Amino acid sequence: MADGDRLTRSASCPAVSAASCCTRLSNWRSKRSRSVMRWRLRPNRVGAAHLAAIPRGGLPSMVAAVHNPGIPMIDHVSLGTRRYAEAVAFYSRVLAPLGLQLLRDTGGEAAFGTPQRWCFFLYPVPEAEAVAARGAHVALGAPGREAVAAAHATALGASAQDIFSPRLRPDISETYFGAMFHDLDGHRIEVLTNAA
Repeated sequence: MADGDRLTRSASCPAVSAASCCTRLSNWRSKRSRSVMRWRLRPNRVGAAHLAAIPRGGLPSMVAAVHNPGIPMIDHVSLGTRRYAEAVAFYSRVLAPLGLQLLRDTGGEAAFGTPQRWCFFLYPVPEAEAVAARGAHVALGAPGREAVAAAHATALGASAQDIFSPRLRPDISETYFGAMFHDLDGHRIEVLTNAA
């Protein structure tokens, strides 16, 4: 917490409803962690009374939830592209081994995912604007090693540039198996699995 921050209860942070986009998250929230979600940082000052107001056990339960691989943390990813039509064709092929398909293409937005969950979007960006962020990458989960290899091979066959080929990476994790490539716009895309 930065100097000058304090915790305040906010009525503008409503409880998660079943109809909201966070329904998946609401299933794992305990009463304690749910009450913590109504607190937020505000510029001001920190005092013992403010910190004492956090429900006991609330923050550790939230931290544990963030590190639980069964709990989704990111809802979707959006990437800009200067080569929209080519990028839509590229990702239609690359995402197929991961079980994702093109669900909508309006010419101004391409949405990929499953009928139940739209999770990957492409948007056209003017030529003069940068699209790939330095130091950033997108990591896509795969059901198994075969899917990692298939997505990587498909990407390279569609003009992606290899960063590293499918392999075990004990420096990352004992169970990590993945690959990484640059897409047509230079975005760093990782495909990985922790399945044996």
